[in-house]
Amino acid sequence: MLKDYEDFYRDGGFNYNQHTEKYKKWLFEKTSINSYNKDCTVLDVGCGDGFWSFLLASKFNVTGIDISKAGIDVANKKVTNLNIKNINFVCGNALEIEQKFDLIFCRGPSFLNLPPSDERFVENLKKMLSICNLGLIYIQSTKKPYGRWSKSSLFDERADSEYYNSRWYYHDPDELEKLFGKFGDAKVRDIDSYIVAEIHK
Repeated sequence: MLKDYEDFYRDGGFNYNQHTEKYKKWLFEKTSINSYNKDCTVLDVGCGDGFWSFLLASKFNVTGIDISKAGIDVANKKVTNLNIKNINFVCGNALEIEQKFDLIFCRGPSFLNLPPSDERFVENLKKMLSICNLGLIYIQSTKKPYGRWSKSSLFDERADSEYYNSRWYYHDPDELEKLFGKFGDAKVRDIDSYIVAEIHK
């Protein structure tokens, strides 16, 4: 079932590394990430090959977690090559984590690629909030018309039943802000065709 992801990361993943400085600037300027103290612990959920984890590690102590062994293997090789001390990668399911972190960073994890009316979305969000002390930042691509987007070579019809292999769900910022507002001080924006949804506890 995870073969799609394994092959994807072995083949080079999203190739974000070609634009590292661009994405780092975007992350630290377009989100509230800079408002968190540098001593914060961060869990990067669905970290893949660790690209966003490395950006976060320029300021924070980071743990990246993903269900893809291939993604984690790539990330760990980078840690070894770069000799970075404040980053750790774990192959596993973030929904099973019990350890608490100051900040939860969710850059498009598949278990949130669901309509906010879906009970699984709400339960998964609650789980992430239960293990964070200060806040959560969720970033996901989006565009109108909002809803399920199935035109992807990565994902197939299994997505609707096996949501960890989900096709993208394009969230409506207003709809998402109403839901997030039930759990804390919420701010949800559409920035450059990305949902940037934040909850501060």
